[in-house]
Amino acid sequence: MRILIGVASLFLGATGAYAAPSCQGSLDLLQVSDWSISPIDEDTNSLSVTLSNSGDNAIRMIDGSVAFQDALGGHIASYSIDRDAQIEAHGSFEETGRWGPYTFERLLKLKADEVEAYACVRAVLFADGSKEEF
Repeated sequence: MRILIGVASLFLGATGAYAAPSCQGSLDLLQVSDWSISPIDEDTNSLSVTLSNSGDNAIRMIDGSVAFQDALGGHIASYSIDRDAQIEAHGSFEETGRWGPYTFERLLKLKADEVEAYACVRAVLFADGSKEEF
């Protein structure tokens, strides 16, 4: 049974039938409005991501991640959003990180329209002290 499920998953991924991002949280609160990657040297890449808060409340703390998938729905890589990121209502936040080989380097090879970047938010603490879990 487990083998059949695994084969079905591979088949659906290979045909492009799977396109929805995998997220156990909200895909609506934050959007990746921009991203770029550039090599620093042969072992290090710099990845910059801009997140936009679509909500009416400022964010004081967040439990979430940014992920990238290819045009066929295959996972490329992901990272945790800075937990203490503060993002104004309808504002944006940019974070830049350095990554070694075998993490995000595939983004260097793909065209931007072959990549979907998305933010998955599991929980948030708003500036007014209210919390929301997804």
